[in-house]
Parts: sequence; structure tokens; C-alpha cells
Amino acid sequence: MKKFITLVSLGFLTACSDTVYDCSNDAVKEEVLRMQTEHFIKSIGAVGVQPLLVLKDRLRLMGGVTLDEDYKNINYSLENIRTSQQDVNLGNYHCKANMVTRKNGKEQKAEIIYSVEASADGNAYIETNLLDSRQSYELVKVLILPK
Repeated sequence: MKKFITLVSLGFLTACSDTVYDCSNDAVKEEVLRMQTEHFIKSIGAVGVQPLLVLKDRLRLMGGVTLDEDYKNINYSLENIRTSQQDVNLGNYHCKANMVTRKNGKEQKAEIIYSVEASADGNAYIETNLLDSRQSYELVKVLILPK
């Protein structure tokens, strides 16, 4: 059975109380991307952890390509941000977006899900589903180089 890991992170973002923390708010996007990127780098950089090892094994079989192991200098962004559900009265938003990795002239995407909830003090609570191994494997493909 495949498990999905959920990260619950308090992203307290201070600002004026009339600020709307919706799916495309810059502070929200920045926090979601920070949480996803940290998890991605930890998961591919850890010794013995997939998806970097899986990719190395597959490249060995393919031949003609190599792997740029400089995974810390991948460029990350959130694109195609959408609101899948909202409760404007409560200030709660359920969101989807594409996390995009870019390096070596290549681009890979994986869909992520996150939510934003307004708190009584004018801050925001952010929760995001972490990338699973399949999504991480897709994103790490930007490191494949021709020999």
C-alpha cells in the first residue's frame, strides 16, 4: 500500500489584517515552495534514498547519458496555480499547482496540493502534501545529461 506523507507546517505570515491569503498570494507561494523544495532536496540527497538512486540505475541501463549530481542548484517555481475549493467567509482555500524544476535547459513538473487557512489574528496557516517518490523521480529528471 502506497503511503502519502503530509507535512503540516505553521507558516505564520504577518501582515495587515485585511490581507487575503489565497492560493496565489506571494507569501503563501513562497512558503509552499520553501517547504516542498526542502523536502525534495533532503529526499534526493539522502544516501540510500530514492529517487536519485533509481534514476542512476536506470541511466546505467540506458547508456549514452549521465547524471548531473548538482541537485542543490536546480531552479524551482510554482506555476499554474488554481483554487480547487474555497470558503471566502472563513478565509480557507484548497489549492493545486505545478511544482516545476529547471536545470540544464530542461523542465519537469509535478502537481502539488496545499491549503491556506486564515487565523483570527490575521496570519495564515499553510498545509501541503509532500512530494511522493514518483513525483520526486519526475522532477529529478532535469539532471539527466547526454554523455
